[in-house]
Amino acid sequence: SGCASSIGCDTIAGMKLVVQKFVEDSLSGAEYSYDKSVGQWVGWIKTFPGIYAQGDRVELVRQELAEKVEEHLLLNLREKRNVKGLDFKFDLVHA
Repeated sequence: SGCASSIGCDTIAGMKLVVQKFVEDSLSGAEYSYDKSVGQWVGWIKTFPGIYAQGDRVELVRQELAEKVEEHLLLNLREKRNVKGLDFKFDLVHA
């Protein structure tokens, strides 16, 4: 099996691990609370103002938070913005 990417399989695998670790580290600071007024769990991460999630179960809230943190990270990387808590630089050159 070959790698169809011009970036390289090792680089892609490394990038995926960095993103996964960033998301997991971010979720370690998540807080959850049951909101009786809406009958759902809510979750947020203080280091990511504006990112919150709600759902019927804590695990669903956690999954939604993970997706939002990953989107936040990837958007900032695409825009070449520094990301607080990310100690890795992607230096990708597109041909």
